[in-house]
Amino acid sequence: MKVEHDRFGIGVICKLEGEGANKKISVNFTGLGEKTLLAKFAKLNILK
Repeated sequence: MKVEHDRFGIGVICKLEGEGANKKISVNFTGLGEKTLLAKFAKLNILK
């Protein structure tokens, strides 16, 4: 799924880990590589 983050820009979700409040999302951002974010703080916008 293609997403956008205010700080890191546009990326593609490549992995989801954990459950509930500890869920982590790994996103491969263009030009930055892979970042792992906590889902509850990530504030990702889904792009079509």
